Amino acid sequence: PPALEASQASDLQSAVERASEEGKVVLAIATADWCPPCQVYKRNALVDERVEQWIADNAISVTLDVTDPNTPNPDAKSLGVQGIPTTFVINAQGQLVSQATGALSADDLLTMLAQATDQ
Repeated sequence: PPALEASQASDLQSAVERASEEGKVVLAIATADWCPPCQVYKRNALVDERVEQWIADNAISVTLDVTDPNTPNPDAKSLGVQGIPTTFVINAQGQLVSQATGALSADDLLTMLAQATDQ
């Protein structure tokens, strides 16, 4: 989706910098190609129109790919990812505001995002 691609960052540091500049939050999602719940999350909640619109309006998103255990993702490591998928909301100052592990429904994700940003 174009709106989502425009809000994508290549790594956590870039996402935090852009979020700070644009007055948004960072939505970071740790995921792996071999993880069935991750694929369900990507195919359902993350493509829900309401979620896509919320991200486009309020967040810079970044995917923390942990597919290859031999090449650890430094951003995932710095956030202390224990399981996947894990969703993180980070404020424009780079501070972790909220996190949830597991494939959330679109409604649960929207609730998490609203609570994390007081919207």
